[in-house]
Amino acid sequence: MRLSKLRSLLAPFSFIYGTGVFVRNKLFDFNILKAEKSDIFTISVGNLSMGGTGKTQIAIYLADAFKDLKPCVILRGYKRKSSNTMQVLSSDINLYGDEAVEIFLKTKINVVVASKRIEGAKICKSLGSKLIILDDAFSHRYIKRDLDIVLIPANKSKDYLFPTGSLREPFSAIKRADAIIITRLESYQKPTLNINKPIFEAKTVFKGFLDKNFNYIDASSVKAKTFNIVCAIGDSQQFITFVRKLSNEFGFNINKIHIFKDHYDYKKQDLEPDKNYICTPKDLVKLRNLDYNVIAIDTSVDIPNLKDFIKQKYEAK
Repeated sequence: MRLSKLRSLLAPFSFIYGTGVFVRNKLFDFNILKAEKSDIFTISVGNLSMGGTGKTQIAIYLADAFKDLKPCVILRGYKRKSSNTMQVLSSDINLYGDEAVEIFLKTKINVVVASKRIEGAKICKSLGSKLIILDDAFSHRYIKRDLDIVLIPANKSKDYLFPTGSLREPFSAIKRADAIIITRLESYQKPTLNINKPIFEAKTVFKGFLDKNFNYIDASSVKAKTFNIVCAIGDSQQFITFVRKLSNEFGFNINKIHIFKDHYDYKKQDLEPDKNYICTPKDLVKLRNLDYNVIAIDTSVDIPNLKDFIKQKYEAK
């Protein structure tokens, strides 16, 4: 079926979905649904799109940039097998979820999982945090934020509302944002955005190779080896492109590519034993316990001027 015809068929469902989103947002705008205020300076990192836009990577960037404020990251803990609001204290993905464990292992800062983010903020306050970072909270409006940052991937600057496209909210919702970050600029051209908001540009940069214990290994150890790529993330193609680039730079080979749905719960029979695998840190938190020969590609982001922008907002509070 042609894509244009499929979109026409799905358009009525997008209208119904969009009407629900519009009504919900108006209920918050008119204070019928109420947002609670935390006592701590709060930054929300979110997006309009479903799927991978680099939210967790930006949250980690902010946590590293403002370590002097003893930051605390709050996530929902997607697909965890618990429901309590709690601080992350181990690498138990069943208890906390894969993204929460990834942030915990990579940053060693305070991380909290909470379906109700305002409840998580209370734990952050008890831990002495002066900065809260909400991971994936643009549409979660039950907690007020001092700074609302929305990520727009460079390859998704034009899209349709779900289910016709991948938008959770229409682009008009961007008016609630205080700043925009364009992500994926290491792989795609910068789009033209007609948005009257501060716009920052983020490029993913290689940081190192991680072993199962999240320790860095010497880059020379991958030379001439053959790896299968494995990933279960929102934007697998972007990661595959990045790995291919690194394979040329560091002299390793790529054999097979294994792609699973985002947040997939890996099982031992999913992959072949005695092969070398290369993945994301988000995948590593799950694959590290399954007896595979696996390493992860660790990255960071370069976002000129963002730290100064946030610092000014924080000091002006």
